[in-house]
Amino acid sequence: MVEKRKAKEGDTLTISYEGKFENGEVFDATGDQFFTLKLGETPLIKGFEKNLIGMEEGESKSFKVLPEDAYGKRMDELVIEMDKKNLPENIPLEKGVELEVVSENNNQKYYFMISEVKENTVLLDGNHPLAGKTLFFDVKLEKIG
Repeated sequence: MVEKRKAKEGDTLTISYEGKFENGEVFDATGDQFFTLKLGETPLIKGFEKNLIGMEEGESKSFKVLPEDAYGKRMDELVIEMDKKNLPENIPLEKGVELEVVSENNNQKYYFMISEVKENTVLLDGNHPLAGKTLFFDVKLEKIG
């Protein structure tokens, strides 16, 4: 019997997947398409990549990824309240709008999403939208190489 090749770091994989929350709501999926990646080089969440290692071509697998192996825990200190008049006029003040903020002193970029619009202020959330969430994946390894 010929042993099937197993995915290892450095391999190029072609996969299909569906990512869901615990309640079954889908947050990401390849649909009819495929996703090609190189293990160890393509930026993936740690828990996703770890579960691909050792899979065989044609194998399907379901697994969960805890927040610490995905986008981390939510951090309340990354939510700030800002006066609306301190935001650029061209920014739509609506929940879900993403902003890129560049610091004045060291030119670092920070990303925020408007999470709430109040009368005179907005809440800006610097957490990744999936931070603090346990993620569930159904993956099929279509091809190695």
